[in-house]
Amino acid sequence: MAPTQRRRPIGRPRLPGGEGRKVKTHTVSSFAASHKIKVLDHFDAHNDIEMTINHFYPELPAAKFNSRRTLIYTWKSPRRAIEALCDEVGGAGKKKARKKGEATILSKEDEADLVCWISELRDEGVPVTPTMLRLQAHEVAKAAGVAPFKASWC
Repeated sequence: MAPTQRRRPIGRPRLPGGEGRKVKTHTVSSFAASHKIKVLDHFDAHNDIEMTINHFYPELPAAKFNSRRTLIYTWKSPRRAIEALCDEVGGAGKKKARKKGEATILSKEDEADLVCWISELRDEGVPVTPTMLRLQAHEVAKAAGVAPFKASWC
């Protein structure tokens, strides 16, 4: 017996003259630190931004040329920081650099306490909302003596 082909669901019909889903036009690109250094080295060697953009981004549409040019110019001032990031172990593949102590405020023990609190509530069948987590994190931070705590990750 031959396998039967499955019929596609009918779904919602298109409007007359409709072309279907629109193609995304606004996309965000982020680049690794090693790529930024290569681009800056090429730009420093040739001193021609158009040549650099055409070398590294040959498929770039003409409409996005100016934004890529300004992006490369913004990489020039923090070049030493980008090079320092590349020198770190595993840093060359990173796209964003964060200063030490900028994000980790609670100690590992305090974070473990939060995880235990969440697990206990979930074991009892209580859903943990972001507001509940934020309030509990503030209590833990207050008990630990951490003053500038925002719990912005909730």
